[in-house]
Amino acid sequence: MRTETKAENGPLDHLVQFYQDESDLHRVVGRYLADGLHAGGIAIAATTPANEQAFEGVIRERGEDPDSARGTERLVVLDAAEIASRAALSGVVDAHLFDAAVAEPLRRAAESGRRLFIFGEIVALLWDAGQVVAAIDLEERWNRLRAEIDFSLLCSYPAGALDAHDDSAFADLRHLHSAVLGAGPGPAAPGEVLRLSSSLSAPKQARAFMTKTLAAWGRGDLIEDAALLITELTANVVVHARSDLTIAISRRDAVVRIAVHDESLISPLPRGLVPTSLSGRGLVLVEAMAVAWGSEVVGEGKTVWVELAAPAAPRPPAL
Repeated sequence: MRTETKAENGPLDHLVQFYQDESDLHRVVGRYLADGLHAGGIAIAATTPANEQAFEGVIRERGEDPDSARGTERLVVLDAAEIASRAALSGVVDAHLFDAAVAEPLRRAAESGRRLFIFGEIVALLWDAGQVVAAIDLEERWNRLRAEIDFSLLCSYPAGALDAHDDSAFADLRHLHSAVLGAGPGPAAPGEVLRLSSSLSAPKQARAFMTKTLAAWGRGDLIEDAALLITELTANVVVHARSDLTIAISRRDAVVRIAVHDESLISPLPRGLVPTSLSGRGLVLVEAMAVAWGSEVVGEGKTVWVELAAPAAPRPPAL
């Protein structure tokens, strides 16, 4: 069973989680929705009432107020069971019902100009009911909708849901998502590694670690730029991801790679700045100073990596 609509989005735009028990589901999804609210976005959960209550508990633990977010329409809850029962009566997703029940609410929410952070449990309910074709069809529709609306999407399936199907079922699901959660324990790269708790002192500790490592490697030419970048990346984790972090520094030939891992699934996005901006400069600096950078899902969090290289020596003037 091979589908034709591949996930062409970025590494953090259409995620899938295969969870072992409901506590894993509640922890990961609750953090994802809370971090979306913290980032200034709109969190939308198509879920069941039982999971809704658990998610709201985690959102509160993360310092966000779900009641206030509901009142300002920054937290929107859709009934996943109702949508699943109505949208797939014939074994495939009805295009008109999908548009009315899912796409139209998202279009209205997107009119605010805020980014959407969506959790969808509809696919898991369809899969659990034996409607595998409908679940795959719905995943494809999510991907097509991303061409119209900018959003991040997290889908979750119980790990045991795949036991009754052959390996091609998992291959189809993996094919339609940009990343699978739980793929690894964290950043693993040769070089030096430092683990830090989320605190106001973390950027200073990270800067000292970077300076000491590059000096030992004889890369004093990169210390100034690398120290500035690691300070910004670490501060972003403390302020936005609000999690502990791991820094890994590695080298290959003339290139030094800096990787910062945290426990948030919210993708880093450069923001437009005005002269009075007090924040949002970290990724602008990264884009200006790095030879390459990116982000990827690792385990149940993300890693932002940056590569630096010494500038090429100037050519002598032509005679």
